Amino acid sequence: MYFLGIDGGGSKTKAVLCDEYGKMKYTMYKGSLNYYQIGKDGIKTVLHQLLEEILCNVNDIKRDDIVVGLGIPSYKEVFNITKIIDQIVKDEFYCVKKYIVENDGVISINGSLAGKDGIHIVSGTGSIGISLNEEGVITRVGGWGPVFGDEGSAYWIGKKTLETFSKQCDGRHEKTMLYYLIKEYFNISNNFDIIDYFGNKLIDKRKEIAKISKLCCEAAIRGDVFCKNIFTEAALELSIIIKALIKSLKMDKEILLSYSGGVFKSESLILTPLMNNLCYENITLVKPILSPELGACLMAFKSVNSDGNKVNDFINNLMLCKQNK
Repeated sequence: MYFLGIDGGGSKTKAVLCDEYGKMKYTMYKGSLNYYQIGKDGIKTVLHQLLEEILCNVNDIKRDDIVVGLGIPSYKEVFNITKIIDQIVKDEFYCVKKYIVENDGVISINGSLAGKDGIHIVSGTGSIGISLNEEGVITRVGGWGPVFGDEGSAYWIGKKTLETFSKQCDGRHEKTMLYYLIKEYFNISNNFDIIDYFGNKLIDKRKEIAKISKLCCEAAIRGDVFCKNIFTEAALELSIIIKALIKSLKMDKEILLSYSGGVFKSESLILTPLMNNLCYENITLVKPILSPELGACLMAFKSVNSDGNKVNDFINNLMLCKQNK
């Protein structure tokens, strides 16, 4: 038996195939699985490609050997989209042994805390906070999307970065390193060309704006005060999400807090102000034990295995695979 874990993110999809012992057999990367970005046909295409690639590249594997764990944005959040996703998954995975679908935040906490209770904060293209209590109840905070949510995410940081750039262009802020990095990155001589770029030339504006968070990070590391402040503001927004989850958990004991998403690749730029904002809370920050796609793999394994010892062995082998990777 094989277990396919799929992390359908806002920018890209990561998938891993493991055997029944938790040993990695195959990894894949595809485009986004976000319904708002690619629609139902796009989701159908990506899921079809994932399964077909495995069947073509893994020896002696059959469809009914595979148990799928899938984490996908907007699932169980928007009723109509959830219905559409359910139908697509049913159509594409009808011949596998079993499949289980959850919100992408759920597979993130499954991975980062390896099934333990606590809190997981996601800051990738979007942002969301997820908690898991001792009874296995999931609570989410944030995740309202790019129009009026996604606070502290790469998209949010990208927007703030462009806002700062525009203010540096017209004199509302002094010009700093950020101004020159943006002009070089977009290869613009006329500052107003950036309006045309984002207004008329982009298909996936959210993804491209999220990428600008990397420029903000680079400038902040090199001492740009405006960019440092953007990361400090992002950390504040994420801490507000976490505090709401702490309140909902109603736990007297110490709470584990983990994280995932590209923003956390900035490390101390985001983590130091984040933990400063949480200094009076009874929490312990832990590095993610497993990645979201391995969390999806674990979810698939647990859907057909209730033996605690087997689950622990599976987790330990996933951890070894992660270290070797």
